[in-house]
Amino acid sequence: MPARPFDKLLGQQFVKVTLLLLCVGCGGGNDTTVPVSGTITLQNGEPLPSATIMFRGTDGKTFTGGADGSGAYVARASEDSRGIAPGEYIVVVQESIGDDLDKPSRPKIHPRYGQVRTSDLKTTVSAEQPTYDFTLDPPGNTHRK
Repeated sequence: MPARPFDKLLGQQFVKVTLLLLCVGCGGGNDTTVPVSGTITLQNGEPLPSATIMFRGTDGKTFTGGADGSGAYVARASEDSRGIAPGEYIVVVQESIGDDLDKPSRPKIHPRYGQVRTSDLKTTVSAEQPTYDFTLDPPGNTHRK
């Protein structure tokens, strides 16, 4: 039974869409990354240990890192990557709630830093400046930078 004209047209459209999607997926992209590190401290100069830091790009890509006991962090796309892509970022910092879930520790930083929509931490990542230190306000401090 010969193919109907509509079926043939539908098959051709499917092939075109599939090829288009394959070509989009084969784009070169920007593989350049910058090793990004720094220190997260409180306004009083103390380090913020065990915090999670997230760099959210204007393109929606997210790069994360975790602070050690001295507040030092390294941010990257994954364990295998060497850094993050250059560009504009909103920075989000979330502090650890502690090990004892029955007695969570008191917050040390203002809650605005914990969400993309409320964080006022912004930075431009570039190869010229691989270190990004952040000093955070305590809870209750309404001072915005």
